[in-house]
Amino acid sequence: MLLKALCKGYPLGRLFTTKTLLIMKITAIILLSACLAASANGHSQNVTLTLKDAPLEKVFTEIKKQTGYTFVYKTEALTQTHKVDITVSNASLQQVLDLCFKDQPLTYKIFQRIIAVKSKDDPTNLTDENLPPPPIDVKGRIVNENGEPVIATITEKGTKNAVASDANGYFELKNVNENATLVISGVNIEAYEVKVAGKADLATLTVKTRVVAGEDVQVVSTGYQQIPKERATGAFTQIDNALYNRGVGSDVLSRLYNVTPGLSFDSRNPSKNGISIRGISSINSVMSRDPLIILDNFPFEGDINNLNPNDVESITILKDAAAASIWGARAGNGVIVITTKKGKLNQKPQVELNTNISISERPSLFSDDKYVGSSTFIDIERYLFEQGFYNTSLLPTNRNFPAISPVVEILDKLRKNQITSGEADQQLNVLKSNDVRSDYERYIYRPAITNRHSASVRGGGDKSSYYFGLGFDDNSENRIGNSSNRISLKSSATYNPFKNIEFYSNLTYTQASTDIKNNFAWSAPGAMFLYDGVQMPYAKLIDEFGNAAALPRSNSNRFKDSVQRLGFLDWQFRPLDEIQSANNTSAMQNLIVNLGIKYRILTDLSFDIQFQREIQNFESVNIQSLQVYATRNLINQYSQYNSSTRALTYPIPLGGQYSRNASSVESNNLRISSSYNYNKGDHSISALIIGEGKEVISEGNTDLAYGYDDNTGLSVSNLDYLTSFVINGSTAPRRIPAPPVVTLSQLTRRFLSFSANAAYSYLNRYTFSFSTRTDGANLLGVKTKDKIKPFWSTGLLWDITKEQFYRLDLIPKLKFRATYGYAGNVYNGSAFLIAATNISSVTNLPYLNIQGTQAPNPELRWEKVRTINFGVDFTLKGNRVTGSIDVYKKDEFDLLDQVQLAGSSGFTSFLGNYAETRGSGYEISLNSVNIKRSVFSWSTLANISFAKDKVTRYSAQMPVANVVQQFFGSGNNTFLGYSRFSIFSYRFAGLDPINGDPLGFRGESISKDYVKLINPPSVDSLIYHGSGRPLVTGNLMNTVTLGKLSISANIAFKLKYFIRRPSLSLNYQQLLYSAGSLHSDYEKRWQNPGDELITDIPSIVYATNTERDRFYRYSSALVEKGDHIRLQDVQIQYNFDKSILRNLSISRILAYCNISNLGIVWRANNRGIDPDTYSSNSYTYPIPKMFTFGVKMIF
Repeated sequence: MLLKALCKGYPLGRLFTTKTLLIMKITAIILLSACLAASANGHSQNVTLTLKDAPLEKVFTEIKKQTGYTFVYKTEALTQTHKVDITVSNASLQQVLDLCFKDQPLTYKIFQRIIAVKSKDDPTNLTDENLPPPPIDVKGRIVNENGEPVIATITEKGTKNAVASDANGYFELKNVNENATLVISGVNIEAYEVKVAGKADLATLTVKTRVVAGEDVQVVSTGYQQIPKERATGAFTQIDNALYNRGVGSDVLSRLYNVTPGLSFDSRNPSKNGISIRGISSINSVMSRDPLIILDNFPFEGDINNLNPNDVESITILKDAAAASIWGARAGNGVIVITTKKGKLNQKPQVELNTNISISERPSLFSDDKYVGSSTFIDIERYLFEQGFYNTSLLPTNRNFPAISPVVEILDKLRKNQITSGEADQQLNVLKSNDVRSDYERYIYRPAITNRHSASVRGGGDKSSYYFGLGFDDNSENRIGNSSNRISLKSSATYNPFKNIEFYSNLTYTQASTDIKNNFAWSAPGAMFLYDGVQMPYAKLIDEFGNAAALPRSNSNRFKDSVQRLGFLDWQFRPLDEIQSANNTSAMQNLIVNLGIKYRILTDLSFDIQFQREIQNFESVNIQSLQVYATRNLINQYSQYNSSTRALTYPIPLGGQYSRNASSVESNNLRISSSYNYNKGDHSISALIIGEGKEVISEGNTDLAYGYDDNTGLSVSNLDYLTSFVINGSTAPRRIPAPPVVTLSQLTRRFLSFSANAAYSYLNRYTFSFSTRTDGANLLGVKTKDKIKPFWSTGLLWDITKEQFYRLDLIPKLKFRATYGYAGNVYNGSAFLIAATNISSVTNLPYLNIQGTQAPNPELRWEKVRTINFGVDFTLKGNRVTGSIDVYKKDEFDLLDQVQLAGSSGFTSFLGNYAETRGSGYEISLNSVNIKRSVFSWSTLANISFAKDKVTRYSAQMPVANVVQQFFGSGNNTFLGYSRFSIFSYRFAGLDPINGDPLGFRGESISKDYVKLINPPSVDSLIYHGSGRPLVTGNLMNTVTLGKLSISANIAFKLKYFIRRPSLSLNYQQLLYSAGSLHSDYEKRWQNPGDELITDIPSIVYATNTERDRFYRYSSALVEKGDHIRLQDVQIQYNFDKSILRNLSISRILAYCNISNLGIVWRANNRGIDPDTYSSNSYTYPIPKMFTFGVKMIF
């Protein structure tokens, strides 16, 4: 035998003796007989069935399960059949078939293990030769060009046999003819046909996305899952890749500016990024006021401005409870879901290059409407001098030796007869001819230039996909000497070793650095050219020899010259030298690693495990050498001069100052989830269950060193911090400041959450969704019910156009949505009393330090946000107009409120859940195709949002006198019954015609009793103007395409809000020496009787009257409407013809130009104010225009 022959000669052959082989032969014969018997029994086995009102297809399926017989038939043969009621037990196959086909228009015939079925009217004779092939079950997955799953309908062509793919793109169509053609169709894809050709597994099928003007994307992302747009009950806004890439900003969020309904951008917002979604859901700064940022399904803990915008595929804004409650306690301020680019399946490698350059104009300082020129400034100095304001400073006995301006020095010399009046006038006229803005624009500012470059490659095969992206940004900022750069790496990959298992990974790395040499921003009072708080408009930065000019700073030049002759360090302040000597840098590294595995247990059921680790490190180092004024000034102040020996000793050693601030954030997330997606017939079910744990560790440390040598990295540590030294240029002795100790801090936050989300759809017409999430954290109260909080939401969707009664051709698509639910807000502090262990710089011994003066609260709870939302989605005939309308109401309660405590308690305040607010609004979004021709088209995108709010409960009621201090609607005005952004003012009654004093109303009477005017009895005595935040925002973007050329313009508007414009102080003694006190209104002030008829700016008095000044500063005279419309940007694009590129191996070249910040086209105020740039204390100028030129190439 063969086996015996193979084994011969080997030790194994000893086991296969003749007897053994005989036994094996007998066993084989027995097994063969058993199999034949089992086979024979299978042909004649009995059937047990109990079915009622069942279609024949279902009966065939049950018979096949029990007997193994396969039914073959033409699908159309079953169209005239009726349903079957059958109950049999252990009946023969023949009996069951006879019962099934009784009174049916069908006949059948059995061939071996095949049951052939045909219509009685079909003349075809059933024989072995002409039997149709048995049907098969076909599986596969539908994806788009980006490898993303597509929800589509898969139909056997020419039949009604159809099924829908699930949210992951998978489908299984049963009883398909092996020679059939499948038709794949969907709302946003081109119809696609594929031949089955006898294959049961079609693997991955890639379809082409169909771009329809005004159509929304078909899938929205919640950060946890992909939801079909047609079944989404919540309020979403999705920014697709085309709209997102219309922006050219270096960061992600700026590309959403003025294109997203409900998303507000305002630098005055009390949030980290100045953005909010449908308002702000908290009133206390210890709570997070920022929208939650989700990056590739996980919360992003780093600085979103460091993410490379070229790696982003799409962004989804989650607004209401049904959309955002899946994120529970962190969703109270809305959620921004960022999805980055991924690889493509079954596609050859695609390379994309994108490079652009942005040039921003240097600031137009001569357009600053607050600026006071040199001549006026000198006139004020002369008036103050004549009033004796500077007499004390000019006394030889004044041991503080204050800095004196050049004008005051000239006037002092004139008074002392050291110069003639003609010489004084000549010198003053020279100063009056100077304008510091000229030097500023020449030596401080420049056009900002930003270079952005990115490259990416993506592709994949049947089982894997990949994406790799590289970005580099190099920025020369508009202040000379300042620069920044960023390098980013992004990679992602998926691998399907088996059809039911998918491994995936994402890696994102960003490295950014900045170099800040120039701190002399025009809009930063106190930063430059100041003596005792005065900015001199006649200052010169370059002297007559072309060297950096010295300007007054800290002490008088007379004093500095005298001590420098004794051996002190150079004590002059030269701004341009400061820029050259600065060494102030920062660096940031962010690494995100995301790993996951998905296992499809069944066609409809999958299991997913994901882990993400994020690490961000930040370090800033400021090395101030001896060439830096701050270092020389500090050393000189503490230097001790021995008049006997003429020797100098240095308590603060000669050398530089080294300061370092470092921080790190480390986040670890583990998520386990299971999803179920069922699509069959009229029913669709999607469900998701998630368990998640997260830990975030934040650390920080600072250190400071004196006598630092940058060459060796060494500093001096043995300083005397106990002695109070005599300070040169001051009469008050002081200890050495800021001991160089290392300060360490660490905060650990732990979160645990369980959530579930489910949606049921019937007839693809009615959808019901429900979501619940339970969050727990170590930051809140002692009791479990306070630490752990459930949040939930529910939603309904009704596609009315699928109702039989709906016959409105004008609106072929119409859906209604309704949601209700709760979300929460994150607390950044602790419910407990916090203590820290510090090391004394004097004794080097540890000591315990209680942090803060806030009492602990063991009953602190999560803040809650309840949202009700009603929405309508519609499409007009011919897809000419599509849009959505949402109306919502938000109730925020259990908000944290600061309650003041008596000093005897040992604490100053108590934080509790005592406040409540209410908000409401609406959002309208429209897309229209106005003209569409083969070579010409015109489309419009319009968004409008309305949002208002009101404080409904607040225990620590704000004093009425403080209500008016709200300057720009920053959200701090928590007066009961009014918006947090309210603008109140004192009732202004004009000017006194005799002396120009401001007049106010007390009741119906006009008064100058300023003490009583600024302390009204109630808020009713004030004028309530409205919100300091725009109630209405929106944009209108038109795009015109002519052949390969496309031009779009975006107009943005902000309406129904007020601003309090800054003005000047009414006290001469404060004009030059108090921030925000000097203003160009000085030229328009009341000076003579009759001026009250042409101005509302009061007279200025020398004797300081604080109450008079306060009344005017917060009076209705300075409140203006903020409404305005601006031309945000214009973009021009040109797609090069493919015929030109064919020989270059390039599939596409897109050249583009973007011009942004084009200015205001209408404003409600008549003073030329741009409300977006106005602030309370700083100088302002128009936002510089920015020009961007770029090219995108795809290979």
